[in-house]
Amino acid sequence: MASIEARTRILLYATLTIAIVALGITVYLFKSLSDAITQLEENQRALSSQVSSMNYGLERVENATLDLNRLYESALGEISDLKKTLDELANKTKKLEEAMLFPITVVDATGDPITIPSKPLRIVSLLPSVTEILWSIGAGDQVVAVDEYSNYPPEVVEALKSGELANIGSGWYPDIEAILALNPDLVIGVDSVQSHHTLKKILADYGIPVLLLPDYSLYDVYESILLVGAATGHPVEAAKLVLEMRYSISETADTVKDYINQTGTPAQRVAILVWVYPLWVAGNNTWMGDLIKVIDGVNAYENLTSGWSAVDPESLLEARPDVILITTGHGSINMTRADFVDYLKGSLGEAVYGIPAIQNNRIYFIGGAYEDALVRPGPRVSEALRLLAVLIYPQAFGVNPSDIPELVTPETFAPP
Repeated sequence: MASIEARTRILLYATLTIAIVALGITVYLFKSLSDAITQLEENQRALSSQVSSMNYGLERVENATLDLNRLYESALGEISDLKKTLDELANKTKKLEEAMLFPITVVDATGDPITIPSKPLRIVSLLPSVTEILWSIGAGDQVVAVDEYSNYPPEVVEALKSGELANIGSGWYPDIEAILALNPDLVIGVDSVQSHHTLKKILADYGIPVLLLPDYSLYDVYESILLVGAATGHPVEAAKLVLEMRYSISETADTVKDYINQTGTPAQRVAILVWVYPLWVAGNNTWMGDLIKVIDGVNAYENLTSGWSAVDPESLLEARPDVILITTGHGSINMTRADFVDYLKGSLGEAVYGIPAIQNNRIYFIGGAYEDALVRPGPRVSEALRLLAVLIYPQAFGVNPSDIPELVTPETFAPP
């Protein structure tokens, strides 16, 4: 009996202990939960405060954005007004510059003073070289007519097709009536074409100034560009172009000179033929002859002081050119080296093979845009010089002579 009571007491004690522990745990958990709820409430209050602050900040940003938009719109209006003012100022400045540039009197190749009262806006170009000069200095929009062979820059061709530019026919024999109908305020030709002198006398009776450019030497090319720049109101552009050309030519000449000095290569004798039937060559007093000299070559016909001259095939035996360059636009279209040699053999027989250029297959036909650059005393003579330098001294530019084709055009050969 006592044992049962003891067990009962132990069981009650254990149950009470468990209940007390469970109650303690429950109290602890309740307190922890209460603390967590309290912390959550505090966090919620803090977050609510932050959200309120953010809303306030967003309202300030929105207000600032509205203010910025108003300022931006106001600034746009002011900028527009400022741009309009600057445009008006630029126009006034341009007119003032033109007023300072004109009237101007320039002396052309004939030695005649040519007075141009105001900026010419109806210019007639008589030759492709003149056309190229006009466009290269930014005077293209002042031109109303060109000759039928003007084909550079490309926009000239398009303007001729569309009728924006009038065609005055052959530059060698320009259509005088067509020129008069255009009512030009300036006509530009060259000194070497006799018909341009005749035209100058005729147009003088109508009060139309005719400017004839010097076109014999490389220096004349520079002088022509400067003259056209002064006469058309583009002196700065003309001076800049001449400086760029001189720099390019000097750079090419230095490359050749360094190669010759390093290798001891002898100066090459060069003959430039501008016509084949009969032979016409570039002698002394020609810009082509000057180009040969600039790159330390020797013009095989430098003894001809009358410029471009007709020569006999026999003269090649005495001239002994190392390189023969032939332009393809004057009587030698579709000709090959073999054709040219056969043509010479008709006069020279087997002696033709004593000419160094023929012995070494160094006869090149220059065509396309390359020919235009070479035969026109204009802005592209610096490009023509580079081509001549590569053809005459290929190794100086890392070119193997065997890689140069007979027909040299932009499509068949690209000089480095």
